[in-house]
Amino acid sequence: MQQGLPPPSTHALATWVSGLSLDAIPLVVVDHAKNCLLDTLGCGLLGAQQPSGQIVAAMVGETGSAGAAALWGRTGRAGPADAALVNGTAVHSFEFDDTHDATGLHPGAVVIPAVIAVAEQCGSTGADVLAAIIAGYEAGIRLAYATGTGVKPKGFHMTGIAGSVAAAAAISNLLKLPPLQTAHALSIGATQAAGLYSARRNAMTKRLHAGKAAQNGVFAGLLAEKGFTGNLEAIEAPYGGFLSCFGEHADAARLSSGLGEDWVIGETGFKIYPSGASTHTGIDCLDELMMAGLTAENLDRLTVHMTRHSQLGADWPLTGEHNIEAAQMNGYFVFALQLLSGEVSTRTLFESMGSSKELMKLSKRIDILHDPSFDDLPSELRQKVRVTAHLKSGEVMHSNRDYRVGSSKLRLSDEDIAQKLSELLANVSPGVDPEELIGTVRSLEACKHLGSAISRYVGRK
Repeated sequence: MQQGLPPPSTHALATWVSGLSLDAIPLVVVDHAKNCLLDTLGCGLLGAQQPSGQIVAAMVGETGSAGAAALWGRTGRAGPADAALVNGTAVHSFEFDDTHDATGLHPGAVVIPAVIAVAEQCGSTGADVLAAIIAGYEAGIRLAYATGTGVKPKGFHMTGIAGSVAAAAAISNLLKLPPLQTAHALSIGATQAAGLYSARRNAMTKRLHAGKAAQNGVFAGLLAEKGFTGNLEAIEAPYGGFLSCFGEHADAARLSSGLGEDWVIGETGFKIYPSGASTHTGIDCLDELMMAGLTAENLDRLTVHMTRHSQLGADWPLTGEHNIEAAQMNGYFVFALQLLSGEVSTRTLFESMGSSKELMKLSKRIDILHDPSFDDLPSELRQKVRVTAHLKSGEVMHSNRDYRVGSSKLRLSDEDIAQKLSELLANVSPGVDPEELIGTVRSLEACKHLGSAISRYVGRK
């Protein structure tokens, strides 16, 4: 390999990211990116009101830099890196943000806050913003695929580790960095990768993974623009590289395979429940069984069979001292909440925090088990479940789901995304007209200055 050039797959990805413009992207991909933007803005405004979002914003208010980037859902502005930290944390602060199910990456929480923050600082156009968002999603999802399925079993959170590179790619495209500088930005992003999955247990730190990744990507892009260098082998190096450290059976070729032809951003799905994605197919099964007569009162025992990946995310001891962060990720809590309340929603989650004695009691009648036969299935089926309900009467009920509602296989419509946004805004930003925001995003490519178009909706005066 010639000194001074990145390895082939990194080089191909950096070159493609550097040159991507909106006119080269199919309309269906652009439309999906707009839905990702709408969903992320709504989740960020909700998350800004949660304790984790408030604390990070307060810290930045005391120690952060001055700048033009809005802090979503609150007054004040900050420099782009600090704004990305605050807003990225907020987006991931209520487990409602978009998800790439096959890899576990939450791309919106890391890419979009980074892009919006830098775009506001630089006065970027709407077309530039959309291209940068798509570049970030494509790079992040491809890196997650290349890393392989061993990340979660090792205890790493994909959003924290791949997210830094995804955001770096997005910022490189937005700043129109040439290929070599883009490769340096990707390398700077890769060396900042971090995120331990234990963070989800009774702690706020899982939310911080997204904010830090967004901030890391901003730093990476801005540093590379000024000539700061990264090790160009940072992703592919056999020792100390991203893939060799985090991956298991990693495949660097997936970084560049199908670029510009196979648009993996379209595999990103949206959440209809504010809980860990590993619980969603189980909730869907329970909803089906409850419509057929299952209740918390007539249930004797519930068994939920999962893949190893989903079990790692949902099956861990639930104690009476749990907080809402732990509750949203815990399968026992979430399934008991669905049985008792008939829905897993922002309302029922908050209500359950005040009195959960009955829920805790019901959770003891739930078993979450690993079905090894599921693990041989393609990664897109990592959330497959089989649910069996034994009733007190002796009747046995069954339900199976391969994909969750809202995934790329069971898509939400544009109208569904608009309805979710309207509901989120009604709770946290009653002064914002959702139809105006939707109209702005749907026609974003015509916007000459993103800051004036978006800030009036997400920032408070």
